[in-house]
Amino acid sequence: MTHCTLHRLWDLRSPPAAVAAVEGCFADEAVTSVKWHPFDSERLFASAGTQVLELDRRKLDEPCHCHLVTEEEINCVDVHEGGQHLAVADDTGAVHIVDLIGSARPQQLSKRHANICSAVAFRPQSPLHLASAGLDCAVITWNWAARRVQRKFDLIAAEAAAPTASTDTSSQLLNPPLAHCLAFSPDGAHLAAGLGDASIAVWDYQRKRQVSRNVAHRAAVCCLHWAAALDSDVVVSAGADRRLLVWSHTRGLLREGGVPLSVVELRHKPNAVCSAAAPQDCILVADTSSGIAVLQRRG
Repeated sequence: MTHCTLHRLWDLRSPPAAVAAVEGCFADEAVTSVKWHPFDSERLFASAGTQVLELDRRKLDEPCHCHLVTEEEINCVDVHEGGQHLAVADDTGAVHIVDLIGSARPQQLSKRHANICSAVAFRPQSPLHLASAGLDCAVITWNWAARRVQRKFDLIAAEAAAPTASTDTSSQLLNPPLAHCLAFSPDGAHLAAGLGDASIAVWDYQRKRQVSRNVAHRAAVCCLHWAAALDSDVVVSAGADRRLLVWSHTRGLLREGGVPLSVVELRHKPNAVCSAAAPQDCILVADTSSGIAVLQRRG
């Protein structure tokens, strides 16, 4: 994976050119995650190394604030929809909650993953809940306010218990279901995880049960994105196989043996995916090259 300490902001209303760049803030550390504030369009958060920098788009020469959360490498951040809290996933397997309004010190949730915590996401329309994913082949749901685990999903056990599961465990040993990424549906009803065995698992959050597990990629699924800006039924996945799949949530991803709506072959391995509705419906892919691919949605 190519690491870069240069952080660029792009204006999709203009010709494809970077309108702002952030240099010097990250002390030569790779930027691992970027999130916009949910309702302040000038404010964003970027993790690099062991810190999270709070930036103002109008003044990018220095951060507004530096959140010292953990002594370990940070892999992912997410901002609560209320804008008051930040969730941070680190290399020890821990999840930390940062109070963005008050002066309280960051709080670590009660338990941790047995390996690196790779992703964290607040549940939409549910102010007390979040999910985390780890390289221990587990996804954990939390009541983060109470710092209490709600449910732990063991991905190896779930695969072995599936009716269509093979008795041959060699594929699990070679490609275990490490959980690399998470995405909630816009209504918070479903949670999806991209796994190292090339599958995507989907859970009914309220019923706390897995409803589907589909393999359409040929290598680890490293990006998942619910494209709510385009359509709440559209889910985008991208993998180390350099393929981007566009799914219908209800007619594809939620069904065992579901088939994606379309498949796009990418030139480089993707690192992040997002969508935008203006100036035209498109999917944006950040990859191991120095550019960003813009894919126009058709139909």
